[in-house]
Amino acid sequence: ELAERYQQCRDIYAIMEESYQTHADPQVAEEGIRLAKNGKTRLNLLGKRFAVAGIRENGEPFDWTAYHQKVVLVAFWETTNAGCIEQIPQIKQAYSLYKDKGFTVVGINLDEDTQRLNRFLVRNRLPWKTVISPDPKARGYSSPMAIRCGVDQLPFLVLVDPQGNAIALNTADFSLREKLR
Repeated sequence: ELAERYQQCRDIYAIMEESYQTHADPQVAEEGIRLAKNGKTRLNLLGKRFAVAGIRENGEPFDWTAYHQKVVLVAFWETTNAGCIEQIPQIKQAYSLYKDKGFTVVGINLDEDTQRLNRFLVRNRLPWKTVISPDPKARGYSSPMAIRCGVDQLPFLVLVDPQGNAIALNTADFSLREKLR
């Protein structure tokens, strides 16, 4: 997926799902099938309308329609994931370079502890909105957005075009700036 070889990934996920059906260890079988299904779910986002649903971290409603006609990087992240934290400066740089040209970012936070998230946001002001699940019992990888998008590891990114279609997954740093150009 990181290399954007999406058809090869589809083929691999199909093979994985089939192969794990007959695995001797039921737990391994279940996990392998789950990973393959999540991968297929992620890849099925491409070329289709994408929408973010949830509430802001402060409890206010989130309005996805405000992002119509913009290129949006939807960044799934959490405060305890080192990869997510390391990626923030790269995303901020892209945001600074292209925000005046119609690019923006929406963070979908998967922290289960919203107090930890709020402390992080106070210390690290992000220039974009952060969205969480409205259901306190459905946070983390159980959040509706994470399930709908097949998120099983972080960070996970979806690039959405001005027409609202998902056009790329996990574009970060150089790859993101290249696409924005």
